[in-house]
Amino acid sequence: MTTGQLFLSTWTWDPTVLLGCAALFLGYAAALRFRLPPCSLLFLLGDLLLLLSLISPIDTLGARYLLSAHMVHHLLLLLIVPPLFPRALPRPRGPRGRRGGARP
Repeated sequence: MTTGQLFLSTWTWDPTVLLGCAALFLGYAAALRFRLPPCSLLFLLGDLLLLLSLISPIDTLGARYLLSAHMVHHLLLLLIVPPLFPRALPRPRGPRGRRGGARP
């Protein structure tokens, strides 16, 4: 098997992962009442990176062949994806509806 064949054939389209990532983004959108601010792109990026790390050949290579791919998988899941989720939360509004209550 060549490297190209390995990368094209080892995508695992697990329905639980797909539904879980979709439910995660829908839950985020529902919590914001489907009014998505620009910072929601960070949440979408984190969700897509989570999905990519779980269904891509990185997962298969790390589980069966290479320790280095396994560590890349861990780095994605532990260092890159989690900081994107809290940064996607909108800032709270102040008493007059301004962000942070600061004067303009």
